[in-house]
Amino acid sequence: MNPALSIHIVPELGWTMLENQPVFGPGSVIQGHVRLADPSLLAHADRLRLIFHGSERTLYNPIHKNQFFGSQLTLWDNKQPPSMATAFDFTLQLPLVQFPPSINHDLYNCYYKLTVFLDCGGTTTFASKGVILRPFLETTRLQTPLMYGPLSIPALDYLPGDTLRINLSSPTRMRMTLEQTVAVNRAARKQKVKIVSTTSTELHLPLDLTPSFSFSPVVSVSYHLTVKIHASTGTRSVITWPIHIGTLSYGLRVDLPIYSVFSSAFDSENDGSALPLPVFLKADIDGDTLPQYEADHLPAYA
Repeated sequence: MNPALSIHIVPELGWTMLENQPVFGPGSVIQGHVRLADPSLLAHADRLRLIFHGSERTLYNPIHKNQFFGSQLTLWDNKQPPSMATAFDFTLQLPLVQFPPSINHDLYNCYYKLTVFLDCGGTTTFASKGVILRPFLETTRLQTPLMYGPLSIPALDYLPGDTLRINLSSPTRMRMTLEQTVAVNRAARKQKVKIVSTTSTELHLPLDLTPSFSFSPVVSVSYHLTVKIHASTGTRSVITWPIHIGTLSYGLRVDLPIYSVFSSAFDSENDGSALPLPVFLKADIDGDTLPQYEADHLPAYA
């Protein structure tokens, strides 16, 4: 972390908290401020600027790299009067577009970050802060539980942090394991990893679990639950169910465009179908605020 510069995000506007960071999604508003350790840093600076950047890449040959966007805001420049401010506010509006979730995997990375730059002549000081994004992913409730011998499962769709439960109609030894599969470049390469396993009938899903998705032309993430049953008669059986990890509660529905249907925001010859970009919103000085209330009379509304 750069001691001279830092980025702070207001957590209240996020969906939830993950690793002490708010989680955002399509259409979210991200608010925060850039802090200078010493206001005298601006005395010889050219400008202070903030960039919100999003990219994805595969990590094996052939390497695929794709920068989604790079939206920039000038917080201060030397054309403005000298400033002794140490905090510079910003408000960022995300587009209503489905992007891949933030992922740091051996085969694939997708990240979103804010970076502040302090330009001073030929030198630049910078500091970055990662932003966690998740797409809107629906979940569906089963009408009736799925049955397999003495085993039944009431749902196949869950949210990160949920508890997955199965029911047993007779005493038996068992183990259930949740596995994640990450496939890249149209399944040219896959990697399976065990996420969590238990011998009880309850499986607690990690809060930081990457959601299931397959809308990206580059990568997909899926899950399977494997249950191994050891009956008292000595027979063994194995059943596998696909598990969907979503981000929306049961009944919520969305219909948003996928990032890959748009042309690149960096294509100078796009025909108007360019990817919608995150936008830094200007501060409303007047504001849509209520008139000041006086104790001796009613406020005057325009």
